[in-house]
Amino acid sequence: MSAKRVVSPPLEDLAKLRTPLTPGERKVLDHFVRVLPTDWELYLQPHLNGLRPDIVLLHPKKGIAVYEIKDWDLSAMDYFVPREGRAPVLMARRNGKTFSVEKQNPITKVRAYREEIYKLYCPRLPTGSGFGAIVTGVVFPFAEAADAETLLRPFREHYGHANYPRLNLVIGADTLENGPLWAVLPSANKPDPRISDEVAADLRHWLVEPEFSAEQRRPLQIEMTPRQRKICLNTSNTAFRRVRGPAGSGKSLVLAGRAAQLAMEGKRVLIVTFNITLINYLLDLAVRYARNGKVRGQIDALNFHYWCKRVALQTGHISDYDALWSDDDHGTVIDSALSESVNRWVEDLDDSGRWDAVLVDEGQDFELGWWTALRKALRRGGRGEALLCADRCQNVYGIAPWTEEQMPGAGFHGKWLTLDASYRMPTALCGLAKHFLDAFMPEVDDLRPNHPQPELNLDADRSDLKWLQTDESSAANACVEALIEI
Repeated sequence: MSAKRVVSPPLEDLAKLRTPLTPGERKVLDHFVRVLPTDWELYLQPHLNGLRPDIVLLHPKKGIAVYEIKDWDLSAMDYFVPREGRAPVLMARRNGKTFSVEKQNPITKVRAYREEIYKLYCPRLPTGSGFGAIVTGVVFPFAEAADAETLLRPFREHYGHANYPRLNLVIGADTLENGPLWAVLPSANKPDPRISDEVAADLRHWLVEPEFSAEQRRPLQIEMTPRQRKICLNTSNTAFRRVRGPAGSGKSLVLAGRAAQLAMEGKRVLIVTFNITLINYLLDLAVRYARNGKVRGQIDALNFHYWCKRVALQTGHISDYDALWSDDDHGTVIDSALSESVNRWVEDLDDSGRWDAVLVDEGQDFELGWWTALRKALRRGGRGEALLCADRCQNVYGIAPWTEEQMPGAGFHGKWLTLDASYRMPTALCGLAKHFLDAFMPEVDDLRPNHPQPELNLDADRSDLKWLQTDESSAANACVEALIEI
């Protein structure tokens, strides 16, 4: 008896998809179910942190494949690619009118899927060679492969896809009906040493609602103070709020909780951080708050610079985005050029690509221009919500703080909401942190970490603080010796 294929969502639930399958998507799905070995997992319209590819295939030993499916009738409209300009742009002509369809360009879409899978969602893929473990396919179920290839050739040449045709497939109706299995999935039967159970688990975490440990299933509200729960609920219905607090005060906790609360109300939420490493942590907290993994389908979580690239992709400006990085001065791009560009691009977002709420963590690392762009991503005509969490004491990148005069122009009014208790440090360490800030950073707010008595009753008199000076190569041994001494 053969093993049952993993299909998510199950085939019997296809009628419940938020976006119904098109005839072409159903045709490709049926083809994969029929010809693929059953040990390949099949994911339909996975959330993938907001990207939404049509189909993703996954095998823990053989590889990853991601597909964009276009039901286009290439004879019904005149598609063409002008040769002028620094990068090709997909255009169309109908009834005498010419217009851009670059937003629907399948090559730029699969390019984005591969890059984010490689750089964000599968960190254990080998550097460099791991990029080739991901196959992309553009499928035209109602057009011939040769016609589709002719249309897309300028983009495939521009992005280097034509140099690696087995990794960048163009599939037509004739391929589906008469082609061999390798023509739709070259890695169908060949093990790939770059892929492992761990790599597959990393990606699977983004494709389906994960199974959480007992700790993660524990409701997050149990760990919250009344003050933190109140911020999560926003009972005052304040549109734009800002929260400050020292390290360990629960800023990320309330941000994730608020994101989950909004997601449970059916709102589309964008979480933006400075560092990539914080994204998974915030999403796990949101699931714990909601006690339902489905909220992840309502929440997109990205660091700011990947969000800029996502906006460029969704608005047809991906070639402009690439052009920014052609200059050797990447520092200027990061500091100003990128935010100036995304402030223009974001105006072109369709309503379906906008969010009901934008929540920013690590706000002390954000430039004012970054926030201006994020604010423009809220739905038009609606009463969008924003929450910004910050701690100027953790401003390790030297970003100039926004002045109180600038804040009203950014949409914020009134006082900061404050979380002043640090749950991460014992009493003695809170005292040392206060002393350090008073001595060396007196200009940074008036906020100092307080110990949350009586919630966490650690006796300061029993805390023994000792500095151990060591080099990097001896750090592990020094930690072991210190633990043994304790």
